[in-house]
Amino acid sequence: MGRAHGIPSLYLELKSKDFTQIMSHRDDERQTVCLDIVYKMLAKLTPAEVQELLPTVTGFITHPSPLCRGRMYDILMWIYDNYRDPESQADEKSSEVFKLAKEVLLQGLIDENSGLQLIVRNFWGDETRLPGNTLDRMLTLLSSLYSTKIETQYLSLVTNFLLEMTSKSPDYSRKMFEYPLSECKFQEFAVDSSWRFRSTVLTPMFVETQASQNPSRHRPPGGSLLTHGSMGGQLRATQQQYEFTPTQTIGGRSSFNWLLGNSVDTFAEYTVPSSSESLSSSMLLTHKRADRSQRAASKPLGPNFGGKRLGLPGDEVDSKTKGIDERAEILRLRRRFLKDQEKLSLIYARKGVAELKQEKELKTELKMKHDAQVTLYRRYRQGDLPDIQIEYSSLITPLQGLAQRDSTLAKVLFSSLFAGVLEEMRKSKSQSEKNSTIQQLVQDFNCFLTTSVLYFPPFIACIQVEKIITSIILKGRNASETIIMVLNLE
Repeated sequence: MGRAHGIPSLYLELKSKDFTQIMSHRDDERQTVCLDIVYKMLAKLTPAEVQELLPTVTGFITHPSPLCRGRMYDILMWIYDNYRDPESQADEKSSEVFKLAKEVLLQGLIDENSGLQLIVRNFWGDETRLPGNTLDRMLTLLSSLYSTKIETQYLSLVTNFLLEMTSKSPDYSRKMFEYPLSECKFQEFAVDSSWRFRSTVLTPMFVETQASQNPSRHRPPGGSLLTHGSMGGQLRATQQQYEFTPTQTIGGRSSFNWLLGNSVDTFAEYTVPSSSESLSSSMLLTHKRADRSQRAASKPLGPNFGGKRLGLPGDEVDSKTKGIDERAEILRLRRRFLKDQEKLSLIYARKGVAELKQEKELKTELKMKHDAQVTLYRRYRQGDLPDIQIEYSSLITPLQGLAQRDSTLAKVLFSSLFAGVLEEMRKSKSQSEKNSTIQQLVQDFNCFLTTSVLYFPPFIACIQVEKIITSIILKGRNASETIIMVLNLE
């Protein structure tokens, strides 16, 4: 696979061996290798050859393996970046390849795996694909990043890309109020967001259960934690909130989450044993065998050690020793038994049922974790008076995080951002620029309403209201009249 880019006429050889049929075979490891081969030889393929392979590659959008979908996104990202230049867009086949890759990449914005979803969002959010200016970015989002497949999440995606630019502003980490209400001491308020602690509200504090592992319960008034010995010696889960930024993912794909301010594990729910883990497991087996050999070597000697005469096979020994050996052989033959195949089958059947039960319990636990997991986007402090020294980021990130979960709030947030951007445009642009921008917005909104298939109520309601606002502004009415007319219409 490492020499795939250096083999001449590789595509023809693979095509003669029915490569697409092999790639469609449901074997995760084989499909991953096939996708790697496709990625390696992309630079040597013609647009016609890419067009032949692309339907099979895009079919992985519904594949259950995140690894295969990740390889598919790598291929589509390469196609998008290398086929969007004017020369490629002039060619009919290159343009069709570009459109199909773009459509599937847009679906990747709502991938069920949060790690892959984050990688695709960072791909789209890069300033080489979306402008850095807020107005231009909003216009590009409305004109180029809509798809009927992502209609239910479209408003939250647009607000995410718009608010992402605030994280690059110097005011993002600035406090809203420089001074507190009064000179009082504040302490960090520990909020346990673990999904396992949801049912520990009614658990007595003196019971040695999961509730006793809550760090906030062991925090004395002074603010320092108690010693480790007072925690009951229970097992802890692997930490999810890192105190450092992990290494970036392989291949240059960014896994940085601007809402959390750090990188995340893109395959936290789908891990594959690494070479170091397999090496450690093999070393573990080696150590076990070594221990066994050491135990066998240190076996105590019997009282009659040295009394028996030793000899090679075929040598004549004394009759006494020969009689003892024959009797031992007879006793050994009496103790032998035949394996009961029915019992063996029953044992393996029970083992298989236990493994299936364990796998089912693991899937249930992962689903419970996904449904009950809480993400904290800011820290809290408590004191005698309310804490007003809040950073702007502590207001923006929870708002966007909630918009990703609630479509109604996403509609309200998008409307507020849209109105704010239009107001700034009216202050900074000339009348001709404002008219052309508003005409483009009206065309985009009409396109949304005509191409929509799901007619998702929050999305349609938001688009209709914004279309009315832009149409009224285009006719020259002021903002106050516009707001009154929209409220009356609602």
